[in-house]
Amino acid sequence: MRLLILLFLILPSSIFGCSCFWTDDFCEYTANYFEWREGEVIVVRAKFLEFRTPDVDGFAPLYDFEILEVLVGELEEGEVSLWGQDGANCNGPVIELDEGKEYMIMFPSTEGYSSAYSNLSGGIPNRFPIYDYPGCGPATLEVQRQSVSGPIADGVDRILKSDFYDKLAECVGEENVNFEQPGTGYNNYEAIVRPNPASDHFTIEFETEVPVFAVSLYDVLGRLVSRDQLDGVGTRSHQVNVAYLPSGIYVLVLETDGLRVKKRIVVQG
Repeated sequence: MRLLILLFLILPSSIFGCSCFWTDDFCEYTANYFEWREGEVIVVRAKFLEFRTPDVDGFAPLYDFEILEVLVGELEEGEVSLWGQDGANCNGPVIELDEGKEYMIMFPSTEGYSSAYSNLSGGIPNRFPIYDYPGCGPATLEVQRQSVSGPIADGVDRILKSDFYDKLAECVGEENVNFEQPGTGYNNYEAIVRPNPASDHFTIEFETEVPVFAVSLYDVLGRLVSRDQLDGVGTRSHQVNVAYLPSGIYVLVLETDGLRVKKRIVVQG
């Protein structure tokens, strides 16, 4: 089921629409929210379960999520409900959500919500704790296998999940994230590359079979010059052709299950 919740709904004239300063990307919005709420912010990777409107005296837009990973802040619950746009608050989401899909989500760490209905503001019976769903910027990004997409940062609309962790640490400060490096919680794979320097080709070797999603090669200017898409196939070795490349220094990037491995490669023509 696809859901698109608009920032303004048609409600009785006694209820006024939300007015807030719009922020263009997830990184800036999270950083601003983090400063505004003095660090009381949560960023999670979560699976969208469903949208519900409980039978109460008013409109209660609830988005249920299963929490898969807490990247920023503290959250003990395994499931939460986020209170969406009811016509007068400044809540979201502002993108379409698909049931069963994973998302990166930012929301305040203080339990509670902003309701247009005064009789609901004191709380309603619900199976999960309820938090506000920020809607004055993109508080939600889509997770697609090993990548994250959406308005992530200025000029960045899609990056690897591991790179997103780096970007998030830049946004809120490394001291505020719950991981020491991209890929925390995943296997740490050691890759051997030989020959290096290489002239025609080089081979990447692993001690055990590793699920590799992509093998990329970048020049010193950061331009992609080679990419092999492997789609998570278990791999113990992989050969990369460099015979067509000019002599120089390159950066090899291996994308495994949550870990991004970088190696310096020298090509000699």
